[in-house]
Amino acid sequence: MGTFKRTALESRLLALATLPSPDARQSERSRYLLLQLKDRDALIAGALKEGLAGLLYKNLLTSGLFDDLTNSQQHILQSHYYQTLRLNLIRIRELDPILEKLASTHIRIVLLQGIALIQNVYNDAGLRPMTDIDLWVLPQDVKDLSAIL
Repeated sequence: MGTFKRTALESRLLALATLPSPDARQSERSRYLLLQLKDRDALIAGALKEGLAGLLYKNLLTSGLFDDLTNSQQHILQSHYYQTLRLNLIRIRELDPILEKLASTHIRIVLLQGIALIQNVYNDAGLRPMTDIDLWVLPQDVKDLSAIL
C-alpha cells in the first residue's frame, strides 16, 4: 500500500469507526464527513492498515452509508470483515480446549487485549483482527500452563 498519510477528515471518520455501537448522532456525523471525503479509497486503505476495516464496514452498514461506497470499496471492506471473522473464530475455537483443560486445574488466567475486547466490548468477532491470543498467568503457574499448552 505504500506510505499512508491520513487527512484530518479520514482521521475523524476512522475515530468514529472505532465506536462499537455508534448512536444516531455519531452516524449522522459519519454521513456528513463521508460526503465531504474525496478519496474514499484512502479511507479504506487507512482502515485496513490500522486494523479498523471490520469496524468501518459494520458501522457504515449499520448507519446506511455502506451504499455510498463503490462496489469495489464495498467488496474490500466486506471481504476483509468476513476473513477477519473466519480467522478470529478459528483462534477462539483453538482456545476452547485449552480453557477446558485449565478449568480442572488450579491455574487461573486472564484473557487480554483482542480476545477480551471481542468478548466484552465488540461482541462481534469480525470487527478487529487478532494475530494472537494474549494470556496472563501468575509466575508460579507458568510451568504448569506451558505443559498444558
